[in-house]
Amino acid sequence: MGFPGETEHEFEQTLSLLDEVGYDSAFTFKYSPRPNTPAISLDDAIPDEEKVRRLAVVNEKQKQISSHRNKRHLGQTIEVMVEGKNAARGQWIGRTSQIKVLNFTVPEGVELKTGSYVNVRVTASFSNSLVGEMVSGPRGS
Repeated sequence: MGFPGETEHEFEQTLSLLDEVGYDSAFTFKYSPRPNTPAISLDDAIPDEEKVRRLAVVNEKQKQISSHRNKRHLGQTIEVMVEGKNAARGQWIGRTSQIKVLNFTVPEGVELKTGSYVNVRVTASFSNSLVGEMVSGPRGS
């Protein structure tokens, strides 16, 4: 946010685009000049405070959109590729085919291999991840 010359109207158009497209997630940053880019020669006319404000607004809007989009998975069974285990939380970590993080529990005594696939029923959702419980697996490695 805050590319040199970005108007308030253009910023509002960015917010409208987020609503229209409904991205699952977005990686956003405030503009800063980078060496060896054409923009380095542009005047950096947007004050840093305004860049910070715009970034916060975009991030909050995206958080709301992501949270809403993740809720649609509640109750669904999704295939997940196992990435690892968070022993402190007693959960395994995996990714859906849409690259969403899904933290899940497994039945007592079950150990999984990284790279294997399991089916997980989604029981909770947040803006950045899903939570669930394994219903079948593992498959592959």
